[in-house]
Amino acid sequence: MKARQFGKRALGMFTVSDHILTQEADTPQARQEGYRQMMELALEIAPA
Repeated sequence: MKARQFGKRALGMFTVSDHILTQEADTPQARQEGYRQMMELALEIAPA
């Protein structure tokens, strides 16, 4: 809500690679690929 207070728009993007309760975790390769995809998406939708 801080962005709105200053008349700005904001977006938060998050990835989850480890599940605390089940102990499931991505492999390092899957984690890297997921982060890469998230960053590519962020760059596509970010205003120029």
